[in-house]
Amino acid sequence: MDFPGLAFPGYLLSMKKNNQIIIVSGLPRSGTSLMMQMLQAAGIALYTDNKRRADIHNPQGYFEHQQVKNLAHNNAWIYEARGKAVKIVSPLLFHLAQDLSYKIIFMQRDLDELITSQNKMLREGHKNEAGENNIDIKKYYLKHLSAVEKWLRESDMDYIIVSFKALISNPAEVARQISHFIQAPLQIEKMAAVVNPSLYRTQKKG
Repeated sequence: MDFPGLAFPGYLLSMKKNNQIIIVSGLPRSGTSLMMQMLQAAGIALYTDNKRRADIHNPQGYFEHQQVKNLAHNNAWIYEARGKAVKIVSPLLFHLAQDLSYKIIFMQRDLDELITSQNKMLREGHKNEAGENNIDIKKYYLKHLSAVEKWLRESDMDYIIVSFKALISNPAEVARQISHFIQAPLQIEKMAAVVNPSLYRTQKKG
């Protein structure tokens, strides 16, 4: 699913001055952890608690904060993330506090790849969800992404869509796009260097 293009404001934003928060979002297994790793390499502070440890699915870590899971019931903590980047899965975006400035980096991945990756992770974790119908899950995700697109447009959010496949194939170009989007001089080479194509283990052929 492709979202509309972006219009970039013509002035330099200072994250700390404007209390701006960079949000990395998307469905689980869409590349959000990799993008957080890239932002860290770029010199951007992350809002994480390091409680979820790296594993075979995310060898470099998950870059999460436990408070994010409670966003639907309590979004007061989001003010602590001002001037930083935070990872928030897409179903929770609707609960953001509306009086802050956000730059949303939304990760997009082929849904068949994404679901296959999720199922593999669930099977290895012995979770019952791994047995769900992939067709039903895909339909749900398509409906969800359509709702997210509508919300982003109607909420006048500043966002960019990043293709996971494009990120793996040309990380330097994607890093430049991110730098332009958040209007900050990021360390492009360091961002690109963290991308390891060998970790793209679940991909559609052809």
